[in-house]
Amino acid sequence: MNLQPLEIQLKSGVPKRYEAVLNSSSLSLLVALHKHFEVRRQQLLNQREVIYNNIVAGHKPTFLPETKKIRDGDWRVDPVKNRSSTILDRTVDVVCWRVFDEKFVDECLHSGANGVQFDYDDSFSPSWYNCLESQMLLRKFVQDSKLQKFPDMLVRPRSLNLDEGNVLIEGKPISGTLFDFGVWVNTWHANSQNLDECYFYIPKIENHLEARWWNDVFSFTESYLKIEKGTFKGLVLIENILASFEMEEILYELREHCLGLNTGKWDYIFSFIKKFRHDPSFVLPDRSELTIDQTFLGAYEALLIKTCQKRGCVATGGMAPNLRQNSQTDEKNYKNIFTAKSRGAAVGLAGELVADPIFVGAVQEAFSNKSAPVPSFSLADTEEGITEQLLCVPYGKITNDGINMNVKVILNYVESWLRGEGGCPLEGAVEDLATAEISRSQLWQWIKFGVKTSKGEIITLALVSSALRSLAKEIEIQLGEKFSQHKYKCAEEMVKHMLNTDRFIGFMPDLLYSHLLTDNNKARL
Repeated sequence: MNLQPLEIQLKSGVPKRYEAVLNSSSLSLLVALHKHFEVRRQQLLNQREVIYNNIVAGHKPTFLPETKKIRDGDWRVDPVKNRSSTILDRTVDVVCWRVFDEKFVDECLHSGANGVQFDYDDSFSPSWYNCLESQMLLRKFVQDSKLQKFPDMLVRPRSLNLDEGNVLIEGKPISGTLFDFGVWVNTWHANSQNLDECYFYIPKIENHLEARWWNDVFSFTESYLKIEKGTFKGLVLIENILASFEMEEILYELREHCLGLNTGKWDYIFSFIKKFRHDPSFVLPDRSELTIDQTFLGAYEALLIKTCQKRGCVATGGMAPNLRQNSQTDEKNYKNIFTAKSRGAAVGLAGELVADPIFVGAVQEAFSNKSAPVPSFSLADTEEGITEQLLCVPYGKITNDGINMNVKVILNYVESWLRGEGGCPLEGAVEDLATAEISRSQLWQWIKFGVKTSKGEIITLALVSSALRSLAKEIEIQLGEKFSQHKYKCAEEMVKHMLNTDRFIGFMPDLLYSHLLTDNNKARL
């Protein structure tokens, strides 16, 4: 393989079958993206720490006075370039949470959904095999789209903080975000019959400066490929408490390249815990208590819908995580999803997501048979009032069941991630990075502050470690001889490490990723 440009080093090599996606043109694009945007990426990541330190010092998030002119201004996001495009119909997108699994990708693309989100973020374990295999599948299906009609294909790259350690440029890892974006864009540009539009979900933005970075990435790449400005469009996931105060500014920065905003509820809850982890007055109850009826979530959703309506773009809701089980349970889940998504349609969302293609119809029915408007959240009239609502600590109980469920989620997800699987089916639903991060951060915070359960028991490291050990033993017995094929021993040690540390680990994959780089997942190549 020609490894030009010379600045690139591919640490794990590239088998011949993957040279179609990691070719000279894609590598050249990756080098260009890295040289133009890596320094700014690092500055943005450093700024996150500055902002958090300000919060610790007592400066709680608020609407920025320096950008008030943007919030008060008369502007709208640019329309899509292709007027005949179906992209603004976001009634239901199915999340392809196994982007390296050809059978599942094929099922998603034939599900009848409006779009397919190819998730390299929350449900993706970025082994080198997964990175290359998934890009090859994208290439295959974008070529197949010349012969048959597929739903809109929207790629969700890794978040801003993650590196791709198998690709070094001038001795430094490329951003995982830019790797996923650059390889896919090169494939799309070389193989698509429709170069009018290319779509993305943009994950985990924390402020408008990060949105500006994304807008500049889009503009630079359009110029590099000599395609019309505005070809790239992104649906921004508002999944961080800080971003909720800058929704209008985020849209403004991305107005040339934006489709709208999406509510990433579980990531949003994790960010709420993470940004106030130092404050015992911000301890959250069991995850099961964190429903849309809670003020901080109701305000978040209502503000997102209001913002999108004001700025002329779509507002979409979160994902139903249910997975198929048996006919009786599937029928029950279908009805429950229909009911939940009917509420979303009634309050003004333009669409929602599902994790299993068999439930696409439930969302379509919910949005085609819109019920009478339901009582929506009463958003405050002033920015001060909205701030109070967004920062309203949720009420509810902390129970032993909540502890055990968190332990179950975090152990099984970490094991699945280390094994190169990513998203983890558990009790009829897919658990992903967002829910695992909630579980991990809640346990850490409960231990740190010695929180009491509803029965008065103090939550200690010993208590949680005992639950972890008991679960690991139970799983070992259940798996029998197959236990050695899994990574529960390593996962248990990693979970214990994350809980038994004074310094909160900001993002779990930052800790876990080194195991993928040294592990034998790449042996599948």
